[in-house]
Parts: sequence; structure tokens; C-alpha cells
Amino acid sequence: MTRVPATLPPPYTVSGTPAGTLRTTADDFTHTSEILIGTGSKTIRFLLHTSLLTQQSPYFRAALTGPFLESTTHSLSFDSIDVSTFELLVTWLYTSAIPPPFKDGKPAYYTLLHLYILADRFCFEALRNYIVDMTADLADQTNSVLTPSDTRILYNDINEGSTIKELVLDLFAFKKTDKLLASHADQWHAKFLRDLCDTLFYAAVLGGDEGV
Repeated sequence: MTRVPATLPPPYTVSGTPAGTLRTTADDFTHTSEILIGTGSKTIRFLLHTSLLTQQSPYFRAALTGPFLESTTHSLSFDSIDVSTFELLVTWLYTSAIPPPFKDGKPAYYTLLHLYILADRFCFEALRNYIVDMTADLADQTNSVLTPSDTRILYNDINEGSTIKELVLDLFAFKKTDKLLASHADQWHAKFLRDLCDTLFYAAVLGGDEGV
């Protein structure tokens, strides 16, 4: 038997079962899988209900029910995943929600971006959508946007054409952040600035701005 690959290719598919919904058969509560996060003495062991993983993630469905060694052992190991990020994924898996992330009274968008990267890796489509919605809500409730370092995570580690990139560009365009861009001491990601210029241009054209 071979081991499951680190990632699975698109298309991403889901079962349609809402995250956090209680299952109705006994098997849903009696079968668990071992997920090991980290390496060496810092490895953290998670025992999670297999059905929650397989119904929400094509990656785990293939790993735990397909022709891989892990489908026999029901044990998977990931040494490069941050434990705190995986804990957020587990919280969402069991409750359909996570607490809005803040640091020093400000939204910690980078936490949501790291969780989005993990959700994308394991094909948790519902979690990706949840993170996009939470990002939009946080920006609206706190009248804030991502920081320059956040844009570097967004453009260096998240796939091109992702919904969360489109959202961030719309947020910056809608909130009229030109002064923030000009005055911020840190460096914004160059492609983010180019994409934002394109977004502003097309928005002006569609809006009939004669000054463009």
C-alpha cells in the first residue's frame, strides 16, 4: 500500500452535510481517526470522529477510505502544520464556528489566512466559505482591512483566483484605503497593489467615472 499524498488535486467536492450537524447513526460516533500534528516531543495527538472528516473533506475521505495505508491504520501524521491553526479547524469541525481572532484589540486577519490555507490544503470547502464570510464581517464590524504582512501571506501562500483574494481587493476598494496604502510603514505585496489598481480601475469604469 502507498501513503496518501500531501495534497489532492481539484475538483474539490463535498457531501453537502452541514459542518457541526449531529449524525444520526451509531457508526458516526464510534469510529475515530488519529491525526498527529507536529514532530518529536512536540507532536500533538488528536482523536477525531472519522465521519466528520470524511463528510467534510475529500482529502480525508480519500485518505481514510481509499487504497492508502492510512485507510487501514486510521492514522495520519502532519509535521509541518501549526497546532494552534489545526485546533481552530477542529473547533469549526465540531461546532461550525470559531471565535473571531483578535490581537491587542485588533482583528488578527493572519490567523484566518493561515486557517484558509489549511482548509484549502485539505479541501474543506465549507470552512473556506466560512472564513471568507468571517473576514467580511470583521472588516465591516471593526472598519478595518488587512495589514501589509497579511497581503504577503495572501499572495505568497494562497492560490491564485481564490475567493478570499477577491474579497480583500473589494474591501480595500470599497473602504477608500488610498491614504492607508500611502502612509503605512510596512511594504505591501507588489502584486496585491497591481491587482488593487485593476480593481479600482474597473470599478470606476463600471461606475461611469469620467475622471478615469
